[in-house]
Amino acid sequence: MTRICLILGLLGAVLLSTLGTAAESTGPETLTISTSSPGSVYYPYGHGLAIMLTKYLGVTCTDQASQASAQNVLLVEQRKATLGFVTMGVALQAWNGTG
Repeated sequence: MTRICLILGLLGAVLLSTLGTAAESTGPETLTISTSSPGSVYYPYGHGLAIMLTKYLGVTCTDQASQASAQNVLLVEQRKATLGFVTMGVALQAWNGTG
């Protein structure tokens, strides 16, 4: 339960920073969530999250299948995805610029 709360808290922080807080900023028209390949755990999570964010934020969210964590880091860095699911090991490598 603690992990879920932490993940949701981080997701909220990312979304707030993505959408912007300035009054003149209207935010993005769409959000793309890079998940993983069909059949993996992150794929249905990303799809469900896209549905929830579309419903509650009023912004069109789509989920995008990918080749997993390493590609998701690249997609977010290249701004081809707004959010990306990653494992902790790959996230730490991306943070440190290693791997």
